[in-house]
Amino acid sequence: MCCVDGSNSIQQRMRFCEYRTAAQEAKTSLSSDCSLLEARLALRALAKHHEYSAWREAFLRSQERFPSLEADRDIHEDLAASLLQKNIRHSSLTVRVITILAVGMARDYRLVPIVLQALSDDSDTVREIAVQVAVMYGSSCLLRAVGDLAKNDSSIQVRITAYRAAAVLEIQDLVPHLRVVVQNTQLDGTERREAWRSLCVLTRPHSGVLTGIDQALMTCEMLKEYPEKCTEEQIRTLLAADHPEVQVATLQIILRGGRVFRSSSIMESVQKLACNSLSARVQMQAAAILYLEGDPFGEDKLTEGLSATSSILCEAASEAVCSLGIHGVHLAGRFLSKVQGMRSRVNLAFALLVSREKVEEAGDVVASFIHRIEPCRAIEQFLCEDQKIFVASSPLQVEIMKRDLAKKIIRLLVAAQYSKAKMVVAQYLAGQQVGWSFCSEVFWEEGDSEDFVEPLQEESFAFALEKALSFLQREGGEAGLHAVISLYPHSRWQDKLTILEAIAYSENRIATCFLRERCLQEAASLQSAAAGAVFALFK
Repeated sequence: MCCVDGSNSIQQRMRFCEYRTAAQEAKTSLSSDCSLLEARLALRALAKHHEYSAWREAFLRSQERFPSLEADRDIHEDLAASLLQKNIRHSSLTVRVITILAVGMARDYRLVPIVLQALSDDSDTVREIAVQVAVMYGSSCLLRAVGDLAKNDSSIQVRITAYRAAAVLEIQDLVPHLRVVVQNTQLDGTERREAWRSLCVLTRPHSGVLTGIDQALMTCEMLKEYPEKCTEEQIRTLLAADHPEVQVATLQIILRGGRVFRSSSIMESVQKLACNSLSARVQMQAAAILYLEGDPFGEDKLTEGLSATSSILCEAASEAVCSLGIHGVHLAGRFLSKVQGMRSRVNLAFALLVSREKVEEAGDVVASFIHRIEPCRAIEQFLCEDQKIFVASSPLQVEIMKRDLAKKIIRLLVAAQYSKAKMVVAQYLAGQQVGWSFCSEVFWEEGDSEDFVEPLQEESFAFALEKALSFLQREGGEAGLHAVISLYPHSRWQDKLTILEAIAYSENRIATCFLRERCLQEAASLQSAAAGAVFALFK
């Protein structure tokens, strides 16, 4: 068979998905004096049939004749796509999760079938991530699949993620279903509220789809986002709702709105809630507004709460003080060492840190909290833009959220010039499975890079990795690339993922050879990560 006939035959085989026969013919083709074009076609056929040992052997042999193959985008992306297609069907959940994340990093239209496969995966986690990846691609077939998940998926978290995706992708066909979800009182309140949010984006309704407490809570959320739409009548109506969560949310709107929402009639309602509410949170939040207005009763009430032996009452008071921000510093400083319960101390400590008051004492409290982060009002207010935290569907996602919060806490400690911030980073990294380029970056942003790195670089491998990753991120050059590559063989699995991601975003194609070898020689999960990095590198 001549080379031209052979390449035509290989093309024909692949067109009809006869990859096994195409791969056999490719091996024959490569054994002769084929052209560069024919060598590339043969390598594609081997990749399609997942014959990676044969692919590597053929590549090295062909590269001797055609040096341009070393950085050939098409053949490397063919190899990467083949690995991702294979690994999305892997029996290991970890491999499938890494694979769909890699597809998200790749952002290449040829990988849409992989996203579709992941959207029908047996695992809720894979489907949920796949919905988020589908948003990055946005092709019509993915829109239909996301719509189907929103209507039919068995997992509430997947459905909620699909509702959010529908809003971003503007899937108007889902509007009737979202209305049904919103009005179904048998469903979980969280799901109904997320459906309502998406419905607001798609149709911008402001009323008529929710009733009762759900309507009141969503009205509060809307007024937080769009305070200009708030009226005094709405505030009075919401304060009169016999539901603590609605009343607390309304009181926080009053607090944010300034004197606009502090008419005599509203303040009279606030006073009554501070005196008579059966809810500690409502009492204390109302007292915070009175305190801000200079009413002695407000300070007395908050002081009573902060001095209480009941951790519930104490925490409610600390949340209220926290909501005052800089205006609560006096009370926060006075009671930081006296309040009952860790969350109460953390609420007060955050209020002090963001105000740059009693930094060392407050920093000590927050530093001890970083190793066992729990939901608290201070985190929601200062680090999460008032969004609820820890509503994830799996322990893995909760752990990711905790790491993200730890980053933000470290950034706050550095910004507040807490003297032990470097030690906090060292201790935290020593107990982590995943290295961050973030930690080094924080100190470099503060103009403190050398002082941060030098005293600590002997302490752990994690710091050497942090230094190399941050250098690669800032410089992106060959020296930074070689630094992280040299650490790769000695790294743990999680750190290897971090290195591969950093290389992907370095946009330095000198890394092509390294990524190719990772694709061919690593276990499946790291193969997928390297494959996604190949696509990102060539973007």
